[in-house]
Amino acid sequence: MNDRLTRVPRHAMDAAQADLYGRFASGRRAAPGAAFRLLDDDGGLLGPPAIWLHSPTIGAALEQFGGAIRFSLALGKPAQEALILAVGAAEDSPFELTAHRQGAAAAGYSPGDVETIIAGGEPEGLDAESRVVLRLARTLLERADLSDDEFAAARAALGDDRLVEALTLVGYYRMIALQLRVYRIGAEGR
Repeated sequence: MNDRLTRVPRHAMDAAQADLYGRFASGRRAAPGAAFRLLDDDGGLLGPPAIWLHSPTIGAALEQFGGAIRFSLALGKPAQEALILAVGAAEDSPFELTAHRQGAAAAGYSPGDVETIIAGGEPEGLDAESRVVLRLARTLLERADLSDDEFAAARAALGDDRLVEALTLVGYYRMIALQLRVYRIGAEGR
């Protein structure tokens, strides 16, 4: 790990930590086709879950919330990944960018498209939902609010369900970026 984050060895985990570990070491997140892994070659947790082991109550809540975000949204995967890349770039979050470069590739983005999003641009051929969500995210990252006209346009394009999802994703990934920054988690997840 690093000097800010103490690794919790599996043999030293209490029941709550072991339960949280198991949620990331098995299931959809650890499946062979997962867009990115949260386990290192030795079976240790990487990224946010490595932090959450130190507060398994928070970790369990965030794992459930993160699972809903990752697997159950109405927003399409391309829109989600464009938004997450925009947050990762704005927050200068190496782990988010590394993990979600892979997520974006799995959602159909080319490496050039990914780098264009990270650099603040819009790739050619971006679908309408992704374009709206990406612009919405950048506005929120810049101003933390929407004007009445911007809100009305986003609601008209996305509907309330996907608008709430996009707003939530921006907040969730900003929170994750804050945790990663304070614990000095780099691109490799440690």
